[in-house]
Amino acid sequence: LSRNGSKQYCTRTCAHRASVAAYRSRRSPR
Repeated sequence: LSRNGSKQYCTRTCAHRASVAAYRSRRSPR
């Protein structure tokens, strides 16, 4: 994996985490 690929992976992971966090927050607004 090159640096570019690693950076893209990090970005995808970050976006995925944000999406999951928003989804969980919407499911249970606690």
